[in-house]
Amino acid sequence: MVWAGDNETIITTGFSKISERQFAVYDLKNLSQPLEMRRLDDYPGIAFPFFDEDHKVLYVAGKGESAVTFYQFSK
Repeated sequence: MVWAGDNETIITTGFSKISERQFAVYDLKNLSQPLEMRRLDDYPGIAFPFFDEDHKVLYVAGKGESAVTFYQFSK
């Protein structure tokens, strides 16, 4: 989990029911439904999120992986 540049939004990483890695964006005022949920890939390792507050970019990588996935956020 990482803060998404403010005190109202968080980003989590995890696995779906069919073992696909995914991330979700939540508003802390309403945690019942994510604002956005995206599939990352189907690698077995844990995905680690890093958020660049200056450029509003989420980087996701796993330990020992050679690729980094990134997403730019806008409000």
